[in-house]
Amino acid sequence: RIEEWLDRGSLVMESRLDEFSDIPSFPVLIVAGEKDLCLPSIDEARRLGGIFSDRHLCVVEGAGHGSTCGSRVDLAALLRNRFPELLQLTTTTTSSSSTTTTT
Repeated sequence: RIEEWLDRGSLVMESRLDEFSDIPSFPVLIVAGEKDLCLPSIDEARRLGGIFSDRHLCVVEGAGHGSTCGSRVDLAALLRNRFPELLQLTTTTTSSSSTTTTT
């Protein structure tokens, strides 16, 4: 049933991809569990990889559907490596919020 829903959703979105052609390329991180039994994650990850030009695919070995959020992979590290600009935002936010005012 889930695969049927995903197939329908994928067809709808694929038919609308031309609507997104004006959007500039942006970096994408795709994470999939190698042994996902709920969804065809690796197939879907590869399909998405064919759509986005600036993508990085990470297949988590031995991981199921929810195991990509556990101890098998450090998602924060993957995000930091893929999007280093996030570190700059975090540093800027932390610096500005840690200032104190004395009267």
